[in-house]
Amino acid sequence: MCDPLVSLASSQEPAVQEWLQQISPAENLLTEVLQVVHPEFHDACSQVLSRLQLNTTLKEAAESWPAIFEAMELIVNRVTPWHQDQGGCPEVYDCLLNLGNCQEARFLISDFGVISPYSPGSVIYLTGRVLRHSVKEWEKGREQAVIAHFTKDAVQNRLEVNHPQLPTIHQYLV
Repeated sequence: MCDPLVSLASSQEPAVQEWLQQISPAENLLTEVLQVVHPEFHDACSQVLSRLQLNTTLKEAAESWPAIFEAMELIVNRVTPWHQDQGGCPEVYDCLLNLGNCQEARFLISDFGVISPYSPGSVIYLTGRVLRHSVKEWEKGREQAVIAHFTKDAVQNRLEVNHPQLPTIHQYLV
């Protein structure tokens, strides 16, 4: 027996709906970028959203959802220790949108020894399930706010959406 697919009750509250409307332009841009950097994943996400709109209990929430990813998490003023994300398949990207005011934040990927600037407006697409990553402490008096976008294998599996393959250079040379 499967658990039912549900949306958060709070997602229909007026303040949440207003916030979702306010971030729609940024979400549209992130959707367009995903279309370029991982077209097969973009298509899979589109299929998930289309199938969620066919579910009578999820139709309203799915139609007002501004993102191509089926899940978002707002991370505010939290140091994130080394980790790999759970729940998504290894071939998909998570998307991190930094909205804070901290100019000195750094995004670290241990697998490659990468220390990347993580300033306001930064967008990072990464295979979060595969690559160990973290955000360390930043300068005092500044705020770090990130919208983490991701998908869940369980949702894609439940809706019978095929898992995408990672893009290759050959897709871009056609």
